[in-house]
Amino acid sequence: MKNVSLSLTLVLLGCSFVLGQSQYKVLWTFTGYPSDGASPRSNLVFDKAGNLYGTTYAGGGAGSGTVFMLSPNQDGSWTNTILYNFCAQYSHNHCLDGAYPQAGLIFDAQGNLYGTTVNGGEPDCPANGSGCGTVFELSPQGSGSWTETVLYSFCANGGHCLDGAFPLGQLTLDASGNLYGTTEQGGTGVYAVGTVFELSHSANGWSETVLYNFARSDSEDDARMAQSLRRA
Repeated sequence: MKNVSLSLTLVLLGCSFVLGQSQYKVLWTFTGYPSDGASPRSNLVFDKAGNLYGTTYAGGGAGSGTVFMLSPNQDGSWTNTILYNFCAQYSHNHCLDGAYPQAGLIFDAQGNLYGTTVNGGEPDCPANGSGCGTVFELSPQGSGSWTETVLYSFCANGGHCLDGAFPLGQLTLDASGNLYGTTEQGGTGVYAVGTVFELSHSANGWSETVLYNFARSDSEDDARMAQSLRRA
C-alpha cells in the first residue's frame, strides 16, 4: 500500500465583524502504513483532558485502519498515539476484529470508546467474502493500553444479511447504554438498502435488533431516505 499523507486540521474561526480574521493550524500530518494511520474520514471527539480521538480508514500495521489519540503538548505541538490497529486478528481471509473504520467515535460515561468498521467480522459476507462490518468497543487499561472487543458482526444470519451490512455512520448511545446506528445495505427491504439497528447489552452479551428496514415496500420516498442517511 502506498503511504498516504493527509493532514488533520483544526480551523478556528474568529467571529469578529471588524477584522473577520480566521486562523488555520495543522495539528498532525498522517504518514500511513505501517507506523501511522491514513485517510481519516470521520469527525473527532474530545475527552475531558483535551485529547482528540478519531479513526483512519487505512494505514496502521495491517493497512486496515486505526483508532488514534492526539494529545496536546505544552509547546503547542501534538503527539499522535495509535490506540488500535485493525485486522490484528486475521484468519481465513477475515479481519475478525474489523477493518476500515469510516465513522467517528463516541464515549460512554466510563471512558470506553465505541465505533463501527465497514468490513471485517466473523461471518462470510455475500458481497465480498471478508466480513460485512462490526460494532466495536475500545476499553482503556491501567497500563495506558486499550483492549478492543467486537460487540457485533453483521450478516450474522448469512445469506441476505437480514440484520444489516456495512455500517458507515457514527453510533448513538442512550441513557440505558444501548447503541444505535445504521447500515448501508442488508435488511428485509425490497432492495436491501439498509437498516436502523439497536444493540442492547445484557448479562449474556450484546444482541442486535433491527428497528427499521429501508425500502420495505417499493417506495421511491423510502429509497431516497435511505440514500440520504448513507450520505450523512
